[in-house]
Amino acid sequence: MENLPKEPSAEEFGYEPPLAPTVPPASPAPGPRLASALITSVIYYIAVFAVTVPLGVYMYLQKRPLDSLTLTFISQIIGWPVAMIAGVLISRRSWRDSFAIRPCPVRMIPGLILGCFGLSLVLNRLASQIPMPAFFESAFRDMMTGPPALNVLCLVILAPLAEELFFRGWMLRGFAAHYSKNKAIWFTAIIFGLFHLNPWQFVVAVPIGVIFASLTLKTGSLLPGLVGHFIVNLTGSQLLKPLAGLLGHGDQELEDATHLPWDMVGLGAVFAVAGFAWMQREMRRPTA
Repeated sequence: MENLPKEPSAEEFGYEPPLAPTVPPASPAPGPRLASALITSVIYYIAVFAVTVPLGVYMYLQKRPLDSLTLTFISQIIGWPVAMIAGVLISRRSWRDSFAIRPCPVRMIPGLILGCFGLSLVLNRLASQIPMPAFFESAFRDMMTGPPALNVLCLVILAPLAEELFFRGWMLRGFAAHYSKNKAIWFTAIIFGLFHLNPWQFVVAVPIGVIFASLTLKTGSLLPGLVGHFIVNLTGSQLLKPLAGLLGHGDQELEDATHLPWDMVGLGAVFAVAGFAWMQREMRRPTA
């Protein structure tokens, strides 16, 4: 049989076989579990106490003691960067995966604002049912009556921003990868309450923590929690006296009162129910 010419190989045509498929990039680290979340929360206070305790002692010896609001501000600008950096390192999750703020349905925001305004009044009354020692009462009063600009910066801007990024961002996203939805919500809310280190803020923080965590998981966005937290803190720190005045209560009457007047609490309950019902209806409504 006549020998047929040999076909040229692929290599002779200059063809190079494809490389072996590359390994797909690893998915983001799942984030913190319960133990690492608690450790990171403790790191916040280690950083805060390491600075504020020596500073407070020094200022006291100089006969210029720091007020509660100033100490809160110093704690925030020291503690939150340390805690967030520690959280990212411990969980091996990127900053963007941990703290990204994504959009949410805008139509839910008006109901959320109304609901959180009313809820703040109701929870204020609930917290005041717990007897408060004079020392804590004086500290809380200092925070509420400090310079208005610093009050707004600390309580209305920095606290909601940092706490939502940390608890409903880094912590909740990690818990949602490890636990059931309900456990992720409740674990986050309870740690959020314990983080405040006092029972008066605990009874406020846990309910709003449950609400904001639920909204975060439902919408995939931190914005509902940020807006709601802003309104809760704004109401508690800036809007009680104006609202009391509209209802016929004087500033001194409100300062002397142990609890919010019942008409303010009742109005708050109405606003909370109406606002959250409005928000839920808008969230169920199909997009155009």
